[in-house]
Amino acid sequence: MRLDLDTLTLGEVAFIERYADVPLSSFGDDDVPKGRMMIAIVTVTKRRDGNPQYSPAEAEKLTLAEANKIVGAGEDETTAALADLPSSALVTDAVPAAPVPDPDAFKS
Repeated sequence: MRLDLDTLTLGEVAFIERYADVPLSSFGDDDVPKGRMMIAIVTVTKRRDGNPQYSPAEAEKLTLAEANKIVGAGEDETTAALADLPSSALVTDAVPAAPVPDPDAFKS
């Protein structure tokens, strides 16, 4: 699930800010620690995704890669769009490369 910050409720924003102890607007700042912010965002995402009892303690046990996957971090639009396609729509056969001309064929 990719979390769109614009869809957060005010309660979710307050939860994230309380847990992270920084304003949500500081998420992109390089100088602001991200650990507690990520824990709070993962918790909100998992709760929205059908697990209302998901706790920050559970999120603390995740690796950064697992947390990024949950919140959709690092996905570009192409990757996200491909993930939504049925497998029958994906091309699985490799296309052969064009032959490389022999450089000796051009010598006179």
